[in-house]
Amino acid sequence: MTFATTGFAGFRPAAFAFFSELQDNNDPAWFRPRKAVYETEVLAPFRDLIIAATARVLPSSNGATRTSPAATSRRVPVT
Repeated sequence: MTFATTGFAGFRPAAFAFFSELQDNNDPAWFRPRKAVYETEVLAPFRDLIIAATARVLPSSNGATRTSPAATSRRVPVT
């Protein structure tokens, strides 16, 4: 699944390898030296996926997809 116009190009094989290793080594001592791999291969593409999905579901967001739900709810007037 690729969303070329929004920046999500899918997950690379390194992300799946990370999760495979994590399954057998789920502890902080294993994770700490691999945090950079997690951030670049898992977290960054996942953020791109969320942004792409949000843009497709809420096309009127005008790129304001990095706003937290809490910030969005503060803009809604309470009557």
